Amino acid sequence: MVMIKELDETHLDEIKELFRSVFMAPPWNDDWSDENQLNEYLLDLMRVRTPLILGLYDQTDENSCIGISIGNIKHWWGGTEYHIEELCIKTDRQGEGLGSQFFDLIEEYLKKRDISQIFLMTEKRVPAYEFYKNRGFEEVEGQVSFFLDFRKPVIRPMKKSEYHLLDDFLYEAIFIPEGVDAPPKSIIQDDALQIYIKDFGDKPDDRCLAAVADGKVVGAVWTRIMKDYGHVDDSTPSFAISLYKEYRGKGIGTELMERMIGELKNAGYGKCSLAVQKENYAVKLYKKAGFEIVDENEEEYIMVRRLQL
Repeated sequence: MVMIKELDETHLDEIKELFRSVFMAPPWNDDWSDENQLNEYLLDLMRVRTPLILGLYDQTDENSCIGISIGNIKHWWGGTEYHIEELCIKTDRQGEGLGSQFFDLIEEYLKKRDISQIFLMTEKRVPAYEFYKNRGFEEVEGQVSFFLDFRKPVIRPMKKSEYHLLDDFLYEAIFIPEGVDAPPKSIIQDDALQIYIKDFGDKPDDRCLAAVADGKVVGAVWTRIMKDYGHVDDSTPSFAISLYKEYRGKGIGTELMERMIGELKNAGYGKCSLAVQKENYAVKLYKKAGFEIVDENEEEYIMVRRLQL
């Protein structure tokens, strides 16, 4: 037999021990090794105006918590609701039907307090998703969860007023072998390079995405159909991608590539192409993004990414 108790901050250590043991294990694999961060997170959940923290206990051992539900009460025009932020069952007790028993007790407890609804979130990839559906939970239609990490760059279409930045990114895209002096920026005025940016935005196949971080554009990926070094035919857009040096090696280039590949695929292009110097470290990035070598010369690879099956 099991029972529930209403918990508070005095039970923090007990809650913390159970929480860490569950969510640092599969399928979650969260890293809660930072003790202070875990304390602050749980206290953030507990120190709201109307917290409701429920613990599940085996009646044979009332001092050992085997499940927790951390949430708060919200008063909405349609009724009073219980919003669950975290819920778990002790790992070595999972599979015993305790989750169902816990919810039976929670629902009974809430009904006595005239609370008519429960809201919670979970990931579709985990077993809990099917568990909640089998309990009668319904997905909220028309709503999505958004997440913004200020530490990550925002990838968005480049504004026309920012196209002048392509001068900088074209120069930054020039591969300079180790031990070789960088050419002057005036080199981008060469016709063979101007083809990448001249009158950008005027052609129907011109597309450009910008990576924004620290309040400024720090990288760009752009495509256009042109007779550049990576040209394969008159219906295949060629790729160009560039980042300021201090923003390289952070996964921004990969994200820019993936986003542009997705846009080109959705637009119906069959493939895209690029040219890259054989010594350039970016060859690995392009291969990882699905580009294949289709031709080469003494210095460069011509690579193609198939977009449609």
